[in-house]
Amino acid sequence: MKPLFLLSLLLAPMAFGTELRGLSAGLETLSVTVSPSVVEVAASGYGPLQDGGPTKVSAVVGRHRSTGSGVIVDPNGYILTNAHVVANTQRVRVSIPEQAGQRGSAWVDAKIVGQDEETDLALLKVERTGLPALAFGNSEVLKQGQMVVALGSPMGLKNSMTMGVLSSAQRQLREEDPMTYLQTDATINPGNSGGPLVDLDGRLIGINTFIMTQSGGSEGLGFAIPSNMAAGIYEQLKANGRVQRGEIGASLQNMTPVLAAGLDMRQSWGAIVTDVTEKGAAAAAGLQPKDIIVALDGKPVENATQFAMGIFRHRAGETVKLGVVRNGKPLEIQSAVLPKVDGPGQLAKKVSAEQNLVSQIGLLCVDVDETTMQMLPGLRRPFGVIVAARAPSVSSQQTPLQQGDVVYAINGKLIPDLTAFRAAMTSFKPGDPVVFEVERPGKVALLEFEWE
Repeated sequence: MKPLFLLSLLLAPMAFGTELRGLSAGLETLSVTVSPSVVEVAASGYGPLQDGGPTKVSAVVGRHRSTGSGVIVDPNGYILTNAHVVANTQRVRVSIPEQAGQRGSAWVDAKIVGQDEETDLALLKVERTGLPALAFGNSEVLKQGQMVVALGSPMGLKNSMTMGVLSSAQRQLREEDPMTYLQTDATINPGNSGGPLVDLDGRLIGINTFIMTQSGGSEGLGFAIPSNMAAGIYEQLKANGRVQRGEIGASLQNMTPVLAAGLDMRQSWGAIVTDVTEKGAAAAAGLQPKDIIVALDGKPVENATQFAMGIFRHRAGETVKLGVVRNGKPLEIQSAVLPKVDGPGQLAKKVSAEQNLVSQIGLLCVDVDETTMQMLPGLRRPFGVIVAARAPSVSSQQTPLQQGDVVYAINGKLIPDLTAFRAAMTSFKPGDPVVFEVERPGKVALLEFEWE
């Protein structure tokens, strides 16, 4: 056996150990850098109680408590978490980790600035400045197999850290759902929800949101909201307390070889336009039925689902570039993105703090009338008050009311309009029971809480 070969065998364990120590040191540094930006979230309030297991929700509404995690994204006290962590809550508190010159952590009250159920994101605000905030990374450049780290408070165990890889950089769980997630095998458990997923440079690349499991614990199937999507939602929630999604006003379906043959077309992939909304953005841009969209903003579009995923990331007011094949010839169309039409979302655009604010509970509300009933068809009663949006800058009593709720009565007394609603809100004192009779959506429920 040659001497050089023997020497290499002797040195291999030493080199391997050096590499592992380097990785360990890097992870220790990462923990020190990122951990101060991770908070524990504790929420309490009233909502549907679980009955018989985690997938069976009872019609009974009662007091519940939930815990999760969050990540500081702005030094001035803005914290991202999951919407499901703070859903139906009356009070939210966060535990701010130790900072320079301090020991331990302190629980402080947080205000819900806004929530977006479609992405399961919520924005909280605490009255603190100079907090250690994490910078958003670029989730578009992530690769399968890349090492990542998850942080949070699983099972209430503060400041826990796990490591893994990206199992998928773009995982779509249901074909009809435009949401895509980062999939990771980094251990995520209940309580990690809302915490950060970071790369090895400490950049925020995702918000941990849920796991797939048969046992109830981690089985290596964790999912996070990509940072590029989270950053866009954060900006809208911070500015408006709500998210206004966009659409171009066109219906599409997958282009297939059978469709191509039946319609005598050469193009057999992409998203074929089946309908264009009259006076919509796509119609104004010149898009036509039987056009085939093959690219969006310079990126290939292989099917209608991929196109929907791309549009989902855009907000109203932006412009998209469509690569189109028409009669076998390529062309490019620039289309505006208009506000997506939805009842509560449309109502939110029409309210103002001057006319619609119920200051005691920090909500913007409107009367049920002929106009609003057209926007929310199928309402049970022709009177009441509709919750249009949350006022993001108002510090107030937290209630279990959500956007789109229609309040018909309070403590058994009918509420015909906004004037009566405001009067009722001024009559409560700390400790008083409050019961809202609401429609949400299509079902009438009783929401209870105690005034604080």
